[in-house]
Order: sequence, then C-alpha cells, then structure tokens
Amino acid sequence: GVAGRHRVIVLSDGLWRRQFGADPAIVGRSIQLNGVAHEIVGVLPPAFEFSNTSLELWAPMPLEGLSGPLSRASHELYV
Repeated sequence: GVAGRHRVIVLSDGLWRRQFGADPAIVGRSIQLNGVAHEIVGVLPPAFEFSNTSLELWAPMPLEGLSGPLSRASHELYV
C-alpha cells in the first residue's frame, strides 16, 4: 500500500453545522486540508466526546511504510 493514500476525514457535529450548514449530503464531498483534497466520510453525533474537546475533525494516521516507533510492529503510540 501507499502511505497516506486514503485521504479521508470525519467531521465533528459542530463543524458540520457551522461550516457546512448541516448539509445532509456532505458525506462523499471533498475539501482541502493544507492544500490536499480529503474526502468527508462521516459526521460524528452531537454527543460525541473525545479527550480534547477542541478537536473538530479526524483523519487516520498512515502507518504503512513507516519504521521505528510508528511502524505496525509497534504496540503503543504516544500522541
């Protein structure tokens, strides 16, 4: 596989409502993040809480092709 090939994001409910007018057809749309197109694959429910409440979108962290502390062989990750 190619590291980072799946450029997808999930939006918080708040960001979806503020920036995208709660558009129910948002899933599948592409938006630019740091000049790179990412496909919106979901919107989290309003009650979703994560340890950092200021986060408003989530993207997977590619691990393919990496070595050292971020390789798939590693069994822990500190962020």
